Amino acid sequence: MVDDCSTDDTGLLSEQVGATVIRNSTRIGIVKSLTRGFEIATGEIIVTLDADGQHDPSDIAALVRPIIDGEADVVLGRRNCGLPFSERVLSRIVNIHVKCFDTGSGFRAVRGKVARKMRLWGACTCGSFVLEAYEHGARVTEVPITIQPRRYGRSHWSRVSRGLTHTRQLLIMTRHMLTYDAIRYMRLPQD
Repeated sequence: MVDDCSTDDTGLLSEQVGATVIRNSTRIGIVKSLTRGFEIATGEIIVTLDADGQHDPSDIAALVRPIIDGEADVVLGRRNCGLPFSERVLSRIVNIHVKCFDTGSGFRAVRGKVARKMRLWGACTCGSFVLEAYEHGARVTEVPITIQPRRYGRSHWSRVSRGLTHTRQLLIMTRHMLTYDAIRYMRLPQD
């Protein structure tokens, strides 16, 4: 578990139930914290989930099954609730390359060797996580998950902050995808 300077007892409670907790000395955000966790994790399959109680750990078995069965390298938890407008836009952009509905889900399973290659980028992981996994050759799929009402803490996302972050993410992703497509095109055999 990566504790990004949380102000609750998430890190302490996680240690009490046996988790290894990596504590950031300063707040570095979700993208860098996730990258740090991937660098340190040693498992064959790594599962990410939010610590606010919305993700049901009993869904982990369904998340890892496509990886265990050799069908996928990344499995996204497809939320059963309506996605915010900005996340729907980001998902549609990602769908140009990777067919999936919920590219902003924080509940996901990743094959360890893929996770350790990833050096996440962007203003958040919405969309960019899936794009980077795809660029590393990962097969991506989704399984349905249930989202519970938030049990712990308050969301840092207001409509304005979510919209601003996702607008920035859209610009970063668009630039990244254009660059990736240009490089891929230059590598294709020319007639």
